[in-house]
Amino acid sequence: MKTTIYTLLLSMVCLLFGSCDSEESKLTSCDHSNIGERYQYYSDVFLEALAKSDCEAINEQSEDALEFINANQNCLVIYMVLQEGNNVNDEKEANLIIEDMKSQIQTIQYSCDVENLPVRR
Repeated sequence: MKTTIYTLLLSMVCLLFGSCDSEESKLTSCDHSNIGERYQYYSDVFLEALAKSDCEAINEQSEDALEFINANQNCLVIYMVLQEGNNVNDEKEANLIIEDMKSQIQTIQYSCDVENLPVRR
């Protein structure tokens, strides 16, 4: 069942972005275990840094996290939709979550820069 969903989702994304014609497409080379591990890593780092009000850790990781998200957004969408138990049902919902994550990272980073205190919005 997951394979069918993955194939359909990949085909849909290929059609939307026209990226499956190229052998170098990032879309066809998603490493879901690596994407999942890095997604979880950044999530854990930010949750721990927020809990400890650790602006140094937030500032150290923010740019890397944003670069990772931007470079792998299509793979993250696929990962989030296929991951069981996270209640992400479709591409639109995954993209909204990803955009919200980027916005939150920028807001937290800004609050650290301005107030030296991480504040969630």
